[in-house]
Amino acid sequence: NFVAMGERSLIVIFCLLSSAVLILIYLLTTKDYSNAYVTKNISNDLSFVYSVASLWAGQEGSLLLWSWILSIYTLLLRFSKPFKALIPSTQSVSLFILSFFVFLIVFIENPFEVLKSTPLNGRGLNPILQNFYMAIHPLTLYVGYIALTIPFAFALGSIISKDKTDSWILRSKKWTY
Repeated sequence: NFVAMGERSLIVIFCLLSSAVLILIYLLTTKDYSNAYVTKNISNDLSFVYSVASLWAGQEGSLLLWSWILSIYTLLLRFSKPFKALIPSTQSVSLFILSFFVFLIVFIENPFEVLKSTPLNGRGLNPILQNFYMAIHPLTLYVGYIALTIPFAFALGSIISKDKTDSWILRSKKWTY
């Protein structure tokens, strides 16, 4: 029952984080300066592409993006056919890591903080980040770094489930590559 409930919670977590990412992108692209994160990273003269790239320009948005990508990877684990015995413990480790990032988003670095007074213009995106390659650079790094969470989760999941074989290594190779 716990495994089934955990698998259903993966879908809910993914949907909630996807909604949060879409809402923040909407706030960034519409330049809603009532939001503190938007005011800190957007200005009126910023193009649409860099407004979207501002999602990962600050710590709050980066943590949200990190959590969202990790939720995608954790959800993909749900559909792993081989090594079904290892998947619940591996998902538990991955969800524990994801819960840490969600804790940071909710209690420490909230990207949805509302300002008391709305300014007419924001501070703007760092000029260094206003380059196409610098705009995609963090995103491509995150996709790779976060994927390494899964082999780590397989290793700990193998220990937790007391799996004496090295089968987790075969499964985590794809994630490592």
